[in-house]
Amino acid sequence: MEVLYILLSIYLSTWIMIMYRTFNIIAYILKDRKEELLTKYKKMHCIVYGLGTICIIPFIWQIAIFDSVRKRWVLAYCDAVIKGQNER
Repeated sequence: MEVLYILLSIYLSTWIMIMYRTFNIIAYILKDRKEELLTKYKKMHCIVYGLGTICIIPFIWQIAIFDSVRKRWVLAYCDAVIKGQNER
């Protein structure tokens, strides 16, 4: 049972680190690129982004540790969001 608590705490702390290290940078880049929808509803974007990252933590744990991986993740995410907005 103690192993479960350790794994849960690692999972949760990794998620918190990813949210802390990526969301503010993403919000700044989207604001700089004049993306209106996600900057207007920043709290909703944070909730949706947080729920999405909770599901894929085992695959993106490197973002919490390595800066180069985090940079690629943030830029790819912002590019995908902007590209999705421009196609409408």
